[in-house]
Amino acid sequence: MAGRARPAMRLAAGCERYLERIKSEGQADRTVYTTHYALARFRRAVGTRRDPDPYLHLITDAVMDDYCFGPNGIRRGIGAVSFNRYRSVLKTFFDYCLLMRWVDINPMDGIGRARPDAQKSRLLLNAGELLRLLDHCTNPVERIACAIGMNTGLRGNDVKHLTIFDANLAGGALQTEIRKTKKLDVKPITTELHFELSSWLHKYAELMELELTDLQDDWLLVPAYWMVKRGVDQYGLKLRPTDKYAQPWNLVQHPLERMGFPTKGEGFHTLRRSSARALFESLRDQGEGRDHALMIVKEFLNHTNTAQTEQYLGLSHERTIRDTLLKDKPFLSALAQTERQRVAEQGVA
Repeated sequence: MAGRARPAMRLAAGCERYLERIKSEGQADRTVYTTHYALARFRRAVGTRRDPDPYLHLITDAVMDDYCFGPNGIRRGIGAVSFNRYRSVLKTFFDYCLLMRWVDINPMDGIGRARPDAQKSRLLLNAGELLRLLDHCTNPVERIACAIGMNTGLRGNDVKHLTIFDANLAGGALQTEIRKTKKLDVKPITTELHFELSSWLHKYAELMELELTDLQDDWLLVPAYWMVKRGVDQYGLKLRPTDKYAQPWNLVQHPLERMGFPTKGEGFHTLRRSSARALFESLRDQGEGRDHALMIVKEFLNHTNTAQTEQYLGLSHERTIRDTLLKDKPFLSALAQTERQRVAEQGVA
């Protein structure tokens, strides 16, 4: 193109340069990972058999519109929050390309933010259903994963990184790095979780054909595994103690399905949300004030503020006030009576 001050740049090379740039800037690991994932997905989508790695200046507004909103556009398969995250990554990437004069326009300028999706009703289990979920786990890896999730409120990504060293049964604590915030937390081990962890570690040693004391501290607490045939219609577990479970949500979805619950979009957040709501309601029943109960649940969920917790639990302060003022109480008749009293007082005056 006219006015180009640098040689034409291929998409792959431009992505690589941009990733190196944000790493050098000290961007958070999560930001770098999200950027890498979004750009890799974009490259796979716009590349063709004839031109798998197009020049950046050939990526037009029309190409981006088709990528976002076309028949196979990303907006069709993801929610508004995820779409806006992809949009932000690509817009910032092309701003960098514009700065480097690899393109003459930002083809993302015409792509607006997606409106928030309608609030979806999410599965919420009560305490009894959470406990029954454990009985619908068909192998001990599923069971310990669900037990950890419902007793600690940890996300699936945090659970799959736990090691045997992190579970201190003697000290009653489960050490973990909250990967979303890069902060260390030490979760208390409940009575139920203590029993589940103790049973699992003995089973872990048995499956590895070792003594309990021979388990390695750096082995994963919830490892990946294979199902191996042990006889006619009989299968056993073969643990892979150093391999992370690739899709941890399956460990929750399978027992949920056996219980007859819908599983689409469910996973560790189902356990996390359900346990947090049960904790909140229990605290309220014990006489804790709403704000103090929210503060406790915030720490359980490792949220940064109670507004986030309130939204996560599906609570609304205004809705609570509305219900308190209106439920089983007169409304319009009470307002009319107040108006009549005001008029009468003004007449006397």
